Amino acid sequence: MPELAEIHLASRLINRVAAGRFFKSPVIKSEVSTKMKDLEWNSEKFTVESTARGKELQMVLTDVSESKKSGPEDGGQKLTLTFGFGMTGMFSFDRFDQLPKHAHLQFITTETPANVLSFVDYRRFGKWDVRDYDFTRSPDPVKSPREFRHKVLTNLNKAIFNKAICEAILDQQYFNGIGNYLRAEILFRAKVPPFTQARTVLEGLPVDHEVDQANPDLLDLCSLVPAEVFGFTKPIQGYNPGSLAEVYAPFKSWLRCYGKANMKNLVDNQSRTIWFDGPAGPMVPKNKGSRHTSKRKSDEEVAGPKKRKLNASSAQDEASAGGSEIVTAPPKKRRNKKAAAVSETTIEAVVETAQAGKKIKRAPATAAASVAGVSHKSKKEKSAAVDEDGEPILRRSTRSTGKPTPRSTRSTGKPTPR
Repeated sequence: MPELAEIHLASRLINRVAAGRFFKSPVIKSEVSTKMKDLEWNSEKFTVESTARGKELQMVLTDVSESKKSGPEDGGQKLTLTFGFGMTGMFSFDRFDQLPKHAHLQFITTETPANVLSFVDYRRFGKWDVRDYDFTRSPDPVKSPREFRHKVLTNLNKAIFNKAICEAILDQQYFNGIGNYLRAEILFRAKVPPFTQARTVLEGLPVDHEVDQANPDLLDLCSLVPAEVFGFTKPIQGYNPGSLAEVYAPFKSWLRCYGKANMKNLVDNQSRTIWFDGPAGPMVPKNKGSRHTSKRKSDEEVAGPKKRKLNASSAQDEASAGGSEIVTAPPKKRRNKKAAAVSETTIEAVVETAQAGKKIKRAPATAAASVAGVSHKSKKEKSAAVDEDGEPILRRSTRSTGKPTPRSTRSTGKPTPR
């Protein structure tokens, strides 16, 4: 799920690819985005700029067409769009003829050939609306650390701080942008047991305080840890295991706690998994345990030499930290080799097999699979074997007693001799 770092990186991507470019109406909404309204924006030529605040991203469209010079400040009409990324939202910049499959809002450039800046979201939990930021959320911990700190420490009397710190830190009203992987990294580096009451952890911290990079407290880490993700030398887009191995590897090696095999994990009261080291704390939920996690590849395996062509999402990762636009190739569909082998085997191959003196005749599909080297046979295929007289060959089976079952009768109705 995109968190503060990923939202900021997406905003940087937008500003970089939009610099020096113009866009034109209409802004296209995909047909499957039925819950979202069409964007009412009519401009022959407009610019795009972006900012980020916690888990929200904002785009400002400014009309610069010659026919519409009346408007605020610089003489152009403006439209402010605010995005929530949901589970899988991201931005991508691609050639028009190589648009990602799940591009649900598309901003088309005026250049030839046209490029498209699109909001991509394959699970469709992301949203956009014509509005300003949601200021019920806290200030951004990275951009406004003093205001963020003040918001938290002047509200410790609120009920949310009765909860365990690992649950309170996900409340966007006070910790805007902090999500599952960031909370694990922050609490681990602060050496705070995750199931300790939030008020106990935070009370006593100074309100008027500059971020201390040498000896950071927990609120300092809420500003410092996400900012570390911005500084990777290799292009990444934060927590995105589906990206290229060489793209995701630097981020994976940066993680100290989240998803690590040597760390403990427990399910909190919100049914989310918290990763930690050391004691869990006194507020561990009842009837909750650790969550089984699949074996993860080692950093060496992830960073291995395997290479493949960039698809749209991978190119977004590259572009989020690179300097130039990337032309993407659409993902290739994987082909079922067994099915392909059978489908490509002709009936002539079946006849050829029979003429080669094979004693056992089989159904065409089975013979085709046999010719193609497919060794797997279903039960039905196995029972399709016949002898030279066309009679089915019946195999003896054993039950749990270990005794062979009597052979079935033939068309004569008489049992076959043992």
